[in-house]
Amino acid sequence: MADPSKFWFFELPWYKKLLALVLLPFVLPVTLLVAIPLFLFFGLIYLACECATVLGELRFRNQMHRRGRLLSRSEVKKRIAAEGGTMIIESPSPGWGNTRAWWTPDSLMALAPFPTPTEKDYEGDLFDKERAVPWDQWCWDNYVSPDVGRAFLVKTSARKRAVEKWRREFPNLEFAKTWSVWAVRIEFQQRQPPKEPEEHAS
Repeated sequence: MADPSKFWFFELPWYKKLLALVLLPFVLPVTLLVAIPLFLFFGLIYLACECATVLGELRFRNQMHRRGRLLSRSEVKKRIAAEGGTMIIESPSPGWGNTRAWWTPDSLMALAPFPTPTEKDYEGDLFDKERAVPWDQWCWDNYVSPDVGRAFLVKTSARKRAVEKWRREFPNLEFAKTWSVWAVRIEFQQRQPPKEPEEHAS
């Protein structure tokens, strides 16, 4: 256990201790006046980001519903019991916190032309070149793309604890993970109209 007598304040010369005690009533309020607004500012930014994420996911679910690709928990449980298949956990953002659950009657492990990526596959120049690994691109093109994919979005949490419950309830169900952020960005860039060449004054 640390010796209280070794605390930095006690090792100061007496005049510095006195100065610190004199300034403390002035420094503390100023620190609080600066810290509290900063805390509220960043708290509001975080809250706004969370609200935007939730609203974005609700719009995405509505989009999948209109395309006939949205299943409730009860619906997907019936189909899993009858057809098996694969639960795909998609991470559509640069971080791994935002996730979606998809289901397909296909066996991804049997059909995939590429092995599932390892942590090494996400290292190196992947971030510099902004490219998807082959597995993620294949999952996007065939299953989780909202435009051409075949998988069904499931109205359920895709966080770790929820996924473990699905594993326990359906031990024969396959699970696959995909990180679609680069596939999404590549598709977005491909949809942009080509830039017109700049005219140079002669």
